[in-house]
Amino acid sequence: MQDYPAAHSMDTTWFAVDKEGNLALFDSGEGGAVPYSNHRVKMGSIDSLLLEIAQNYEHRVLKSKTPNHYIEKHLSLEKLQNSVSKALKNKERRLHNCFLLLSSDAAISHLGIEETDYNYGVRFAGKMTIIYLYFCRIPLIQELIEKGLILAGEDRNRWDYNVCSMLGFFIYE
Repeated sequence: MQDYPAAHSMDTTWFAVDKEGNLALFDSGEGGAVPYSNHRVKMGSIDSLLLEIAQNYEHRVLKSKTPNHYIEKHLSLEKLQNSVSKALKNKERRLHNCFLLLSSDAAISHLGIEETDYNYGVRFAGKMTIIYLYFCRIPLIQELIEKGLILAGEDRNRWDYNVCSMLGFFIYE
């Protein structure tokens, strides 16, 4: 009997966005059947895909149905300030893969997401305004903390997690 590697697992995952910017995740399961239009997207290009989708939404922010209370417990002002200090010591100008707790939804417009062509955000569901940013400039983070617009956060740049799993789109056990 000959074994064919991965013949049991043809899972494929893809995303869809509605006209309001709500982001959904679809998973084919082991069967692997997906619409033909999805054959060109690879998981390694998830940031490119989300950026492309986000171009069509206000402040380039997508909305996730992931409840923010799962993320909130990991955020603190001290963690964010430590990340900023480490980045400055390494002469870095921005933090990547940031989760930020903002004072309100109105604070999103102060993040400057649309100032560059390669940034996007994901707003999580819930009363508190928690947003994921692909990156954020360090001087801007410092300024918004001083103004009380950023209340807490965490930089996940140094973690070995795929963006999809950080955003809560799937978990394999």
